[in-house]
Amino acid sequence: KATVSVLYWGGGWVYMPINHSDPTHVCQRGNVCEVELPKMRGSKYPTCNYDACENAPYRAYKDSLVEDGGADAVKWFTWGLTFVIGVGTALVAYGIDVVTHQLITHKNRWVIERIGDCNGCMDQPYGILLATNTAYVTIAAVLVFAVPAAAGSGIPEVKCYLNGLRLPGILSLQTLVAKSCGVLMSVSGGLPCGKEGPMIHSGAIVASGLSQGIPPLCLKTFNFNKGLQKFFLPFRDDKSKRDFISCGAAAGVAAAFGAPVGGVLFALEEGCSFWDPVLTWRLFFCSITCAFSMAFFTNTGTGERSLNAPGMIDFGDFSKGEQVPFDSVELVWFVIIGAGGGLLGALFNHLNLVITRLRGRRDDYLTGQLGLSPSIVKVLKILEAMVMAFLVSSTAFFCIAGIPAVCNSTPAEDTTNIPDVDISEILVHIKCNETSEYNSFATLWLNSASETLKLLFHFPGDYDDVSLLVSGVLYFMLMVVNYGVAVPSGLFVPSLVTGAFFGRVAGELVKKIPYHTFQKVDPGTYALIGAASFLAGVCRITFSLTVILLEATRDIAYALPLMFCIMTAKLVGDAFNTGIYDMHIAHRKLAFLEPSIDPALVRRTTVSQFMTKRDKLITLNPVESVARILYALKTRTFCGFPVCRDDHSNIGSQHDGLVTRSRLLVLLYKKEFKTHRNVVITRDSLAGKSIGEAMLAEFMDRNRLDKVSGVVHGAESMSGNQVKVVLEGIEEPLVLPFWIVQDSPHGIDFLSWDEFDFPKVDYALLQGHEGLERIEANMTNEDFNKLIDLRPYMNPMPFLVPDNFSYERSYRLFRSVGLRHMLVINGQHHLTGIVTRHDFWKMHQMLANPPEGWKNDRGMLVKEEETSQTAAESDSAESSCDDADEGGSHWEGELGEIPMQEFSPF
Repeated sequence: KATVSVLYWGGGWVYMPINHSDPTHVCQRGNVCEVELPKMRGSKYPTCNYDACENAPYRAYKDSLVEDGGADAVKWFTWGLTFVIGVGTALVAYGIDVVTHQLITHKNRWVIERIGDCNGCMDQPYGILLATNTAYVTIAAVLVFAVPAAAGSGIPEVKCYLNGLRLPGILSLQTLVAKSCGVLMSVSGGLPCGKEGPMIHSGAIVASGLSQGIPPLCLKTFNFNKGLQKFFLPFRDDKSKRDFISCGAAAGVAAAFGAPVGGVLFALEEGCSFWDPVLTWRLFFCSITCAFSMAFFTNTGTGERSLNAPGMIDFGDFSKGEQVPFDSVELVWFVIIGAGGGLLGALFNHLNLVITRLRGRRDDYLTGQLGLSPSIVKVLKILEAMVMAFLVSSTAFFCIAGIPAVCNSTPAEDTTNIPDVDISEILVHIKCNETSEYNSFATLWLNSASETLKLLFHFPGDYDDVSLLVSGVLYFMLMVVNYGVAVPSGLFVPSLVTGAFFGRVAGELVKKIPYHTFQKVDPGTYALIGAASFLAGVCRITFSLTVILLEATRDIAYALPLMFCIMTAKLVGDAFNTGIYDMHIAHRKLAFLEPSIDPALVRRTTVSQFMTKRDKLITLNPVESVARILYALKTRTFCGFPVCRDDHSNIGSQHDGLVTRSRLLVLLYKKEFKTHRNVVITRDSLAGKSIGEAMLAEFMDRNRLDKVSGVVHGAESMSGNQVKVVLEGIEEPLVLPFWIVQDSPHGIDFLSWDEFDFPKVDYALLQGHEGLERIEANMTNEDFNKLIDLRPYMNPMPFLVPDNFSYERSYRLFRSVGLRHMLVINGQHHLTGIVTRHDFWKMHQMLANPPEGWKNDRGMLVKEEETSQTAAESDSAESSCDDADEGGSHWEGELGEIPMQEFSPF
């Protein structure tokens, strides 16, 4: 039994236990394709529904908003919330930035002072650095141990949520605290990671929580103002929450780099899967608010009043006045550096994926072969993070003490172009003359990543090529191993640092070419180009990265070289593999739906080949018994149940709509029961095959009635395919076939829209077997025989496609609208199956990478042993086509004769 927390944040109770080994804890229908298709392992996370469920409570709520004049108030309140999200994200970023700067400054000062106190000894300073880094990294790993969703940068998780996947715990308050505190500890511990990437995740969490109207640190036991919650009711649907999270992600980029326009473009290119012009304005407003709020907080802390301040990372001032920072001949070198960045980025992605797979196999071996508990495996991940801290500390001191010192002359302070930095404080003089020289290796490794970037971009001193190259290779190797360690970490800054190392090497080498143009080049410009190229090669982002770096450098003159190198890096990298975020999403087998697919890959595949067929589903009647609803919830983990008027067989399933699992749980929890159902029977529906039908037909003919009303008293009146009906004008109840008894139109007595919302419903206590047991424990024996009218609460207009609908067209419909379920019907408009996101994703994966023994035959998955048989049938079809043309008896296509009854009226 799991302990339960009481914190609530954003989209739901964060204490809900998730057990991936128990499918009842995950509200997702199992994927059952055609029996002949192979099974494929994939994620079973629940999904979002961005299409409004226009049932009776929803329409009544929307009508009340219009009548009361609340629609305009909702629009203004939306903009107000967007402003608050921007300010809140800036506050989180400012807190992380200030604490990180203080921790790193004190640590490095302590180490350098200790080196001076012991007259150049290295053992004591090494012990201090190792102990401090290990302590910081251990704290970060322990936070991830408590909140696993805080690991990594969080960008793949946010990207998946905006695509429609609900990953557990990624938007909780606990994750925000663990992510914010953990990332500052990871960066302070010297790991090759950045705090800028996790800010995107943190901004998304801030947006999720504030937009749902739940105050931070709000306990369930608090009786906060429930009247205030009505203002947030319009935003408590998947679509509204998705848009606010998009604003938070854009604000995270704006806070990290001081780039509001870049934040909007990053959300467009890498984050959001759904876009519209109104959302563009909201994202821009939120990003502008966050960037200027961050500048205000930063300058307030320094005593300045200007709002022109950078974000969490400062690239320094790149402006050269009227001087162009590069010559047109150098564009060739920039393209070459871009190609090198793409190659290195592809190599990094490949090596990191190999290590990530090894980590997964290690965990499977520890839990499967050795039988260790998951808690012990998490403890071992903490040890892995401590080992990583040891590697980083040892590498830094190896570059300082193990390699001969490379001493260069200290430049005058007025020749440097590093703002807000005292050059005497960041230059390290270990093993060199303290008054006139500095140690290149020590300076690069005993400073924070942001200060190292400033040195590589702006420091006028001559770096030794060997020190730069060795530092770049070592930093690259540490990055490969570090990304995937169980700590909060980002990739942006370490990628920039690694690329800047190699770019500065290229600049120093170009400067040595005996040509007058090249002898005047600025190596710092090459460092910037190298940083942009490697980051583009790793993440494969293009125009958003260009704008982010332009806003960070504050010089539009760099637009052309940045665009050239970034595009070259992406093209070269794409020739080998995908971006790091897409690669990790695919590795975790998350059902991420891309904007488009290759039509040739799926051209002969239809929805009938991968849908969940009718006989695998459980359908519910418009007015259903409590006992059957409980049976459906217990025996199936589906998130949606089709509502049909049939006899629970596979024939004649006339669909009425679809009801979600959460709606059923609330109706059971609130005991929205009825003791009887009002029905109506029309004369045309009587076939006269049973005694009851014959008696009723005679009664209606005698009284000249077209229809007759009646009542069904509870579920005990139902047995098999028959139902006992008490009809008006007939004393004795009649036993009639189930399918001719139609429910009367429902009245206006139904639960309001806010009755399904927090705080009136605690969804976390209703999930899984435990939730159903709580509901049953609150029922009496009589309740099981009562009825629930599902018609007001179901979605009466779900999206329907015919069973011969192509994969490509159904995919476009499903992806563009943002559906959760899609019903499949045949030519007679009868329900034949249902399709979800996981069905599309798994079928696409099998078509792109057919399992063993299968083959993609011209856009359709077939067994390999049937390929030769199919080819023979194709040859015979071609010959019969010739015969048909000559004789004119029938027409056959490429796949043989096509019976006309297979075509639906759609």
